[in-house]
Amino acid sequence: MTLRELSTDLRRYTGGFSLVTVTGELDYGNAVVLSSALDEVSLRTGGGLVLDLAELTYCDSTGITVFISAYKRAVASGARFALAAPNPDLARVLGIIGLDDFFALHADADEAMRAMLS
Repeated sequence: MTLRELSTDLRRYTGGFSLVTVTGELDYGNAVVLSSALDEVSLRTGGGLVLDLAELTYCDSTGITVFISAYKRAVASGARFALAAPNPDLARVLGIIGLDDFFALHADADEAMRAMLS
């Protein structure tokens, strides 16, 4: 199996809010990169986590499992969770499997952060 390129960038904001930008291809071979980045995020009641997926070019079921784990961790911590800018294919898959009922989906990271802070 070839390891596909995936990178993350974590930005922390006051009030317990974090933005993780995900770039590249997310699959079984590199999901640990995102999982490790999410482990660095401190979640607390009243805070929130946004995953910016604008530069995510591919996501398999393993990646979706990472999103679900992050969502569950946020909810257990009393924090909010959102996905920003999923590509049309990923947004369609999230809708088909019903995760759009759980994940707040936003057009871009700015919109997601504004929603978190309101």
